Amino acid sequence: MHLLRHVAAGGAGLSRPNSALAWARAAGCGGRVLPLPANASVSVLDSPTAFHAHLVTKAKAARTRILLGTLYVGGGEKEDALLAAAAEAAVSAAGPPATRLRLRAHVDYHRGQRAQEGGSSAEMLARRLLADEVREGADVRVTLFRSPRLPQALAPAVPAKYREAAGVSHLKVLVFDDDVVLTGANLSHDYFTNRQDRYVVLSGVPELADWYEEVMDAVADASHQLVADGSLRPPSRGAQAAARAALHVLVTNPGSKRGDVGAGAASDEETATWLVPTLQFGPWGLDHDARVALALLGGGMLRGRARIQLALAYMNLTPELADAVVAAAGRGECEGVRVVTAAPEANGFHGASGLPGYVPFVYSWLASEFYSKARQALAPMGADDKLVMYEYAAPGQTFHCKGSTLVGSTNYGARSADKDLESQVGIFTTDPEVAARLEAEAETLVARASRVSEATYSEPQRAWPGWLPVVAKRVSQFF
Repeated sequence: MHLLRHVAAGGAGLSRPNSALAWARAAGCGGRVLPLPANASVSVLDSPTAFHAHLVTKAKAARTRILLGTLYVGGGEKEDALLAAAAEAAVSAAGPPATRLRLRAHVDYHRGQRAQEGGSSAEMLARRLLADEVREGADVRVTLFRSPRLPQALAPAVPAKYREAAGVSHLKVLVFDDDVVLTGANLSHDYFTNRQDRYVVLSGVPELADWYEEVMDAVADASHQLVADGSLRPPSRGAQAAARAALHVLVTNPGSKRGDVGAGAASDEETATWLVPTLQFGPWGLDHDARVALALLGGGMLRGRARIQLALAYMNLTPELADAVVAAAGRGECEGVRVVTAAPEANGFHGASGLPGYVPFVYSWLASEFYSKARQALAPMGADDKLVMYEYAAPGQTFHCKGSTLVGSTNYGARSADKDLESQVGIFTTDPEVAARLEAEAETLVARASRVSEATYSEPQRAWPGWLPVVAKRVSQFF
C-alpha cells in the first residue's frame, strides 16, 4: 500500500518529523523499527534492465557480504553474469577467515531443482558459487529451503511441478555490503528484460542489512545445504524448530545489535524515514506481514486526505485485505483507493498452451468479482467512485509489481498469507524527497495502465468459459 500525499513533511496529520516514527511503530505491530541513517539514501530503479545492471555492478563491488535470496535463479546468460560477478567479488576479497566476504545464496527446494534450459537453479549456483576458487576466497553458503507443508514421504507421489503448490520460500533478499534492494523480482531472464517489478534501493542501511542476514542464516540452518558436487545435505534434526524460534524473535524483538533504536532518543526526532521489515510464514505461525498490511489500512493509519494505492501482480486478495481495502475507500478521511493490477495480456501466463493459458482469465474473473462487490458495498455511502481500478498493459511487458509503502515479495493472496515464506519492508517517511520518489513510481504505474469500468469485463476477449468461475473459486487458495 502506498499512502500518497500522506508522507510529505508538513502535510495534514504529519506536521512533525517524528510523526514518521509514530506511524511506523503503530503500523509495525510490535516488530522491528529501524531508522534510515542520515547518510543513507532511497532511490527507485525504473526498469528490469536497470535492475539487472545495478545488481551486477553492486555484486562486483561488494567487499563484506552478498546475500542473494530468491524463489529461483534462471539458467541464462544474464543470470550467469550476476553469479559470475558475485564469484569475482568473492575471489578478489580473499583474505583471513575473519575478514572474508560472506556470500549467501538461497532458493526454494522444489523450484530450485526444477529442470530448465541452462541448468536448474541448484546447478547454476553450484557451478558458479561453489567453485574451488570461490570457496577458498570467501565464506560461502548455498541453501534450498523445503516447506514443511509437503512431508518428504509424500513428495514422490506428487508430480514435480505441483510440489510447489504446498508452499515455497518466496523470499527476495538482495544485499550488497550495507545496501539493500527491495523487490518482488526473481533472478531470471524475464525479470531482467521485460517483466516489470518494483526496485527500491536503500543505500547505507547496515541495520536492515544485518536483519536480513540474520533472516537468511536462520532459514539456511533449516534448509538443505548445496555441496560443490551438486548433492544436498539435509538440515539437522530440530533445525526447523530453532529457525522458527529465531524468526519469531526477529519480528517481535525491537532491539538492535548496533544500539537502541526508536526508544525516544533525541536523534529520533531528527529522523524523517523509518523502516519496518516484516516476515510471513503460515506453517510456522508467522503472520507479521499480514498484520502490518491490515494495520496500514486501519483508521488510525489514515491522517488527513490520504490516497491509497495498491499494486497487485495477481488480483487475488485475501478476504481480510479485500474487506479492508473497501472499508478504507468508504472512510471520509480517505481521498480514494487505486488498485493497479495486470491486464490479461500483461499476465505472465498470457499465450500459454493448455490449462496455464486460462490463468489470465482466472485473475480477470477474480478482479471483476472484487470490483463489482466493492462498488456495491460503497454505493450506499455514495463512495463507489472512491475505489478505482487500473490494468497495467505496457507494450512488450508483463506485470509483477505489488505493494507500495510495503515493498517486497508478498502477493497479498492466500498463498502469501498461509503457505509461502515472505518478507517486505515498510517505508514510513516525512522526507519530501523520499516521498516524491515513491509517489513518482506509483504515478508511473498508473500512467502505463488503463482505468477499469464494468464494461471492461464484458469485452469479447474476456469471454471466459462457463466452468472457469467454479474452478477459480476452488484454486484461488493456491494463487
